[in-house]
Amino acid sequence: MKKQSLVSLVVFSVVLISSLSLEAADIVKLTVSESTGSARRIEPVTSGIPLARSLNIKSTTKLRLVDSAGRAVPAQFTPLARWGSTPTDAAAPIKWLLVDFQVSSLAARQKAVYTLRNSGAQPSFPTLTVTEQASTITIKTGAATFIISKQTGRLSGTGFKSPLIFQAVGSDGTSYSASKATDVDIVLQGKMRVSIRVKGQYLSAAGKKLLEFTNRYWFYAGQSYIRLFHTVENNTPGPLDEYGQISCYDIGSAGSVRFRDISLVAETNLKGTIGYSLGGDKEVKGTAGQDIKLYQDSIGTAHWNLYPTIKDWDGKALDAKPRMQAYVSFRGYKATAGTTSINTGQSAQGWLIAGSGSKKWAVAVRDFWKSFPKALRLSASKKKIEVGLFPDEFGPATYSFCLRAGEHKTHEILFDPACGNSTLPRQFSNPLLAAAASSWYLRSGALGRVGARNTADFPLYEKYIDYQLTTSPDYEDWFDFFPNIFACLEGLDFYGIFDYGDVPLDYEGYHVSPMNLKYNMDHGMWVQWLRGGDARYFALAEAADRHIADLDILHFLHKPRHWSDGIMIGHSYHDEEGFKNPHRNYGGASCDLAAGIAGMIQCYYLTGYEKAWEAAVELADCFYYRISNDKLLTKYFPKSSGEGYALMEYIDGIWATQERPAAHCINAMVAAYAATADTRYLNAAHAIVGWADPAKQPYINGPTGKSGDDDYMSPQFLNYYCKSLGFYLDTLAEFKQSDKYNAAKRIVTFQNFMRTYVWVDVKDIGFGARAGYPYRWYFNSRSDNKVPDLSSWLTLGADAMILAYEKGKEKNYLDRAKVLFRTGTNDPAWEDDANTYTSTKEMANAVVFGNNFIWHWTKTLASRMR
Repeated sequence: MKKQSLVSLVVFSVVLISSLSLEAADIVKLTVSESTGSARRIEPVTSGIPLARSLNIKSTTKLRLVDSAGRAVPAQFTPLARWGSTPTDAAAPIKWLLVDFQVSSLAARQKAVYTLRNSGAQPSFPTLTVTEQASTITIKTGAATFIISKQTGRLSGTGFKSPLIFQAVGSDGTSYSASKATDVDIVLQGKMRVSIRVKGQYLSAAGKKLLEFTNRYWFYAGQSYIRLFHTVENNTPGPLDEYGQISCYDIGSAGSVRFRDISLVAETNLKGTIGYSLGGDKEVKGTAGQDIKLYQDSIGTAHWNLYPTIKDWDGKALDAKPRMQAYVSFRGYKATAGTTSINTGQSAQGWLIAGSGSKKWAVAVRDFWKSFPKALRLSASKKKIEVGLFPDEFGPATYSFCLRAGEHKTHEILFDPACGNSTLPRQFSNPLLAAAASSWYLRSGALGRVGARNTADFPLYEKYIDYQLTTSPDYEDWFDFFPNIFACLEGLDFYGIFDYGDVPLDYEGYHVSPMNLKYNMDHGMWVQWLRGGDARYFALAEAADRHIADLDILHFLHKPRHWSDGIMIGHSYHDEEGFKNPHRNYGGASCDLAAGIAGMIQCYYLTGYEKAWEAAVELADCFYYRISNDKLLTKYFPKSSGEGYALMEYIDGIWATQERPAAHCINAMVAAYAATADTRYLNAAHAIVGWADPAKQPYINGPTGKSGDDDYMSPQFLNYYCKSLGFYLDTLAEFKQSDKYNAAKRIVTFQNFMRTYVWVDVKDIGFGARAGYPYRWYFNSRSDNKVPDLSSWLTLGADAMILAYEKGKEKNYLDRAKVLFRTGTNDPAWEDDANTYTSTKEMANAVVFGNNFIWHWTKTLASRMR
């Protein structure tokens, strides 16, 4: 690591002072960038911005958004989180603010700069009203009028000949429609955007239920378009075996629901002969003399048929069924008029505009090709538009889609029955974002311990972060791994309805085993976007959390409640290919591998995606239930049933990998408490901290000396646990809570053990002292204890050691943290490896670990001059 030069320190100070001066007049500048090469017009922007506690902004009354000319722009401001309190506590400063506005026009590759202020004249707002009556909710946007029935949940209004419907076809051919509303709520009512949630059921004509659904409608002031999030839900409780464990792993297992098709159907008011435009690879135009269809069958790349042709390690053919990608039939998409092909290609953009003159309809599906199979259908005679979300065109005649017990799937759809904006459907998969400078996010304090990018002091680390996305110059073709994460996702076809958003365990399980975003990889990708502004990290993170919120959580509730209800299932077992059981390992619902809460909450804060918030709370409630009923924690929860299984009940201590579930439990409960201020979650975190007393750990004073003793502790997971204690302490400080279990002292005690007994010095190879920890440290002091595991896990060790320095004030901890960070960034995968992407496992470590250390380093720039 190179020392910060005096020049760079002065430059940093000038930039910091300049930024602070700017904030005295304006709060923050937000930049909207057009990156696709196509002009935009009248597009909505929904973006979250953190506000520092020191700003002490408690109300949105005086907030204004102005453009580069200083003109007030109609904007809506919604507090999503507040410092040290509940989101609805108007007496507490706003921590996360959601901003809604519309960009009137933006040329290709152009940037528009807006400024958030806390004063100024109120702009005039376009029309947006909501009227709730006994049986309906009416929304008037100024450009259109829409009505939602409280009985059926169906939407009608401008441009509709009859109410919008969702229809399904069961595996036996029975027809169902989303025709019964069980709950209709106005979730958000603002001047620029309204959100209405409709929950209901897919029913047959005879009243038989197939599935449940949730529709989230976003209506916009002055506009005729609607953004719809349609979630298909199988909330059937997973069956329990004789030991009380869930049993719903395999595709088609008990509780599964099969169906051939689910489509959105809009009967339009279009008349006469109509024209059409389709978004394939390029735009396809014509007159709809026959029925028009755009159908995406597979990923469209050279790897489209990976699963039908997959082979094992010895080159022998494998059967990848019933995993969906095993049934693809051709590469990419086809567009047809009747039976005549009018266009073929690889990756259809997925939009349709139909009509003539001033009367047109538009629909679009976000990530159309990435979430294949998909279909857009236009009936020329009936003037009917269909969006095939789970299209019957896919697979052989006998094929049916399957949602296992507790699985959901959300699609984001744009429809505009007046087509007031022809550019929006074309760009629907590339929504505009209002972003602040990275320094704003980091200095706000809302992200916790996240340090700014620093290529001067940490060139290897920052390059490694970049090389996860862009091929490193050190990469060579003979390496037995992909050159970057995008090549990995494409090469292993981690796309499609069920896989898009996840990443594979690309080093085992024939490379296609689902990872389920282990170790909060989703949150780590958000962190890297916030640190550096690379939009590719944003896209990965958003897709990841949408995937988790739908497919990785068991969305069911037994009566009475079972400990598995609402848990996130962790990554596949080692070398488990996931053909029969994708995203569900056979070990089931363990807190040991469950993550996702922090990332989904961050997704909600930055994008307003409501499903992520609801899933995060659902998962947090599962964690709380399990912790409060764990048999090791009855001291803290006297009414415990003893059947929560949050921890490994056969190990009453922080050792033998118990460190990992303990860390996950603290991280989950602290993230939930920080977001909601619900004391249940804090009490659950207290219980884990109180139980894990370092004085009670058998190894804390060094080797036990027992010959033949196979007991061990995991250095990497103990560091993970210590890092979770740091998160816990930071949140206690935010909420002005006391450290009742001396967590600060416990971090020092654990890290003193690590430096005294576990530390292994490694040869200096010319760039400074190195050290590591063994993969396992055995109580009996066997020779394995002196074999260091050099990898990016050591940056996590630096995170933990720097916490000990902060709490213990002993410089030796700081010195050791530097050594660990140096070693972990020079040898991220193994000793003396190339600085390049190697696997999703190392990527997960890289984007998550090291931020405590970098944050501390950045915070104490001046100390490095001494």
